[in-house]
Amino acid sequence: MPPHAIPRFAQSNLHWLGTPGQTFHTTYKGTIMPVPSSITSNQHIVVLGGGVIGVTTAVTLARQGYKVTVCARDLPTDSESTGFASPWAGANWATFASKYDYRLQRWEEHTFKQLWNLIPTGHVMELPITVYKSEQGIKDLWHKHLTPNFRRVHPPCAKPGVSGAAFTSVSLSAPDYLQHLYKTAVQLGVGFIRKSFNSIHEPFQGAHGIPTADLVVNATGLGARKLDGCNDPQVMPIRGQTVVVDAPNVKECVMALDSSYSSESAYIIPRPNGQAILGGCFQVGNWDTEVDIDMGQRILERCFELNKNLSPTGKFEDIKVVRHNVGLRPAREGGARLEFEFLEDPQGFDEGHPVVHAYGIGPAGYQCSWGMARDVFNLVDEHLKPTRSLDMVATTDSIKQSANTTPRSCPVAPTTTRSRSSSQRWIPQSPIISPQTVLI
Repeated sequence: MPPHAIPRFAQSNLHWLGTPGQTFHTTYKGTIMPVPSSITSNQHIVVLGGGVIGVTTAVTLARQGYKVTVCARDLPTDSESTGFASPWAGANWATFASKYDYRLQRWEEHTFKQLWNLIPTGHVMELPITVYKSEQGIKDLWHKHLTPNFRRVHPPCAKPGVSGAAFTSVSLSAPDYLQHLYKTAVQLGVGFIRKSFNSIHEPFQGAHGIPTADLVVNATGLGARKLDGCNDPQVMPIRGQTVVVDAPNVKECVMALDSSYSSESAYIIPRPNGQAILGGCFQVGNWDTEVDIDMGQRILERCFELNKNLSPTGKFEDIKVVRHNVGLRPAREGGARLEFEFLEDPQGFDEGHPVVHAYGIGPAGYQCSWGMARDVFNLVDEHLKPTRSLDMVATTDSIKQSANTTPRSCPVAPTTTRSRSSSQRWIPQSPIISPQTVLI
C-alpha cells in the first residue's frame, strides 16, 4: 500500500459548538440546530481503542450527547508505550490521499479545517511545508484549493524527475495533543478503562464493571487483526523510526520523498514546543519496536543536509538529540475500514450486536481523525437514532464541489475568502474564534 506523502507515525484530533450536554444537528448549509441531549443520553457506546482515532471519536460522540466509555490496553496517558502509534506520530498535515481517493480527501479536508481553528490555543501551530517528490506526484496534489499559499517550487539541487510544492499547513506535538484530547474527553464525561478485550462481543455483556454497550466502535488499530469477531487478516504494521531534537530555529517543514516510495526518506517537522521530529522509514510488515541506531544516524545525516538550523552552531555534532522513537503505524491492505456491521451474538442471547469499525488508517491518523470521527458519528446515529443522522458526503460529485461549499456536518468552517483569480481556492484568514466556539 504505497503512501502518497512522506512516511510519518500516526494512528489516529478540534473544536465544536455548544456546551457539554447539548448536541447539534448540522445541515448541509452549516446551520446549527440544537437537539435536546435527552434524546440520546441513555445510550451507551463503548469505544475499543485509546489512540487518536478512538479518543477523537469519543469526544465527537460525547459532544452529541452519547454516554461513552473508552476501553483499551494502551491509554493516552501511556506516552512511553510502543503498543500503539499515537504518541510517536510526526503529526503534521501533509496529504496521503491520491488524486482520486475522495474518501480520504474528505477526511483530511475536514480535519485540516478543525486543526486550523486550533492554532490560537497553542496546541496546533501554523507551518510552512515544502514537499519534494516526483513530477507526477506534485501534479496530483489535490489540496491546492485548501492549503494557503500553494505554489510550485524548484528543488534545491537538480535531480531528474523531481519537483516540489510549498504551502501553509499545520503541525502539532503528538504526545501533548493526545493528552489535551484525553483531558477534553474526561471533561465531557467520557470514561476510560484499562481493559483489553479478546472479543468484540464482550462489551455487550456488561462485564468487568462496564455498563452494557448499545453499540461498539472498533478503533483497535493493529488489535483488529486478532480481535475475535473481527479477525481482519488485512491489518498490518508499518514500522516507523524518528529522532526528536531540540531545534527552536527550525520554522519550516521539509519533506523529501523518493519517487519510488523507498522504505527510508527524509523529513523535518517542527513542533509547537520548539522541538522537531526527524524521519524516517516506512517498513511494511515489520513488527520490530527496537531502535535501529544505524538508521537513527542516517536520519540525522539526511535531515541535516536539508536544514543546517537543526544545530544551534551549524555543526552536525552539535545537534541536540532528545530521543529516538519507534512506532508501528496501524495500516490495512486496501485502505482504512470504516463501516457499520451487525454481528450475530455468538451465544444467541441478543438479537445482534451493532458495531462501527474505524481502523487501518496507517500513517494518516492525526490528519484524518476528525473526518473519520464525523463519519463514525453518522453511522452510530443512523443506527441508534435514524431521524437525527447527519447528512454524509457520499458522492464523488459532492467531493469535487467541496471547495465551493461548506462541508456537510462541519460544525464551523474557518473564515474564508475567495481569490479573484481562482474561484476554487479556499484561503484561510488569521484564525478567528467565534464567541460561541468552545475550543478543546
